[in-house]
Amino acid sequence: MKFLFIGMLLLVVASECLQAQRLAYVPFCAGKNGLMDTLGTETIAPGTVKDIEVLDGFSAYYITYEAEKENWLMDPVTGQKITEYGVLQSGNPLYWKRKQYYHFVKDGKSVLVNFHDHVSIPLTKEYWSFDANAALYDEVGVVSLSYIIGRSGRDNYDILMPDSMFKLALELSAVSKIEYVLHAVHGQAMGLLITRVEKEQPKPRPMAKPVKGAPQLVVPRPIVREKEVSYLLDRNLRKLGKVAHDEKAIAQKLGYEVYISSSAQMGVIVGPGSGMNERLNSEFEIAQDNKYDWDSPSWLLQQTSEGQKKLLSTKEVNFQFAKDGKGDYILEIWTKWSKDAGITRCYFDYNGVRFPKNKLMLPVKYYPFANDNMKPFLITQ
Repeated sequence: MKFLFIGMLLLVVASECLQAQRLAYVPFCAGKNGLMDTLGTETIAPGTVKDIEVLDGFSAYYITYEAEKENWLMDPVTGQKITEYGVLQSGNPLYWKRKQYYHFVKDGKSVLVNFHDHVSIPLTKEYWSFDANAALYDEVGVVSLSYIIGRSGRDNYDILMPDSMFKLALELSAVSKIEYVLHAVHGQAMGLLITRVEKEQPKPRPMAKPVKGAPQLVVPRPIVREKEVSYLLDRNLRKLGKVAHDEKAIAQKLGYEVYISSSAQMGVIVGPGSGMNERLNSEFEIAQDNKYDWDSPSWLLQQTSEGQKKLLSTKEVNFQFAKDGKGDYILEIWTKWSKDAGITRCYFDYNGVRFPKNKLMLPVKYYPFANDNMKPFLITQ
């Protein structure tokens, strides 16, 4: 009996922990962005805020206003402000090896935060921004560089090493631009092209000998000209010297064809598949009427005791996937844009990991669909 009681107690505790992972609030869009709780009550009316951005698999919501100073970060479990990291600088993360880091500033220094792993990394100075593409990142973790670039001033850049807690590796000053040198065949970043504006020293002019009694000559100031000079760094930050800002010249130096780009980002996969034919779980799937016809509409289908039921089609909506932060995905449903209503967007958690299972996360009064097939999935109070 003692062991049975302990086992039941552990089961209750585990159940409570699982429930604690559920979120209490969820954003939606009904022409404009709003927020509701998972009981269906509207907590921020559409149009009250500029945007509500979902960060790192529903780890936090970035709520923005027309007046940027009013922006704040919400904990989606408690609804409270997240202030421990400082002030969030942007809702766009810095990517590195499948992980997302968000840029905060606290006490005059930058902090990089990974919500998923509950990691915050304080840096040695305040940065204006980071090149989120520098990792050459995609969902399968393709990384050809070992560093990212941070901008610390108008013409000042730093190169940081993410695998060493974003340790400062190289400081670059008086830089007019930094570009990536990409391999012409596989597109991976092979190095950096650093361009500086340097002053060109004027050549000394021959001076005429002064003539006694003649008026003193006024010597004009030499004209100092500026020119752009480019330097090449390889993927390991080795300095390869000056090089012409020309793809052929760089290719000759490296031994293979390249092209110059301001971005090092490859394609980013944002969901488990195209969404045209996708098994979601044992109850739901997205499938085309005709898998051999690309133009054939896709349907959200439900398996019931009476057979398969058609719920929504891509004639009415668009299907996308959002990471649930727990290793799976949540279906994101967008209506087609209309001049009168704009776009309606809501989440549908078919696994019930983050939100109530099989419920449209949308206040009832904004229900937009012409058919009634999705009404059983609405939250009604």
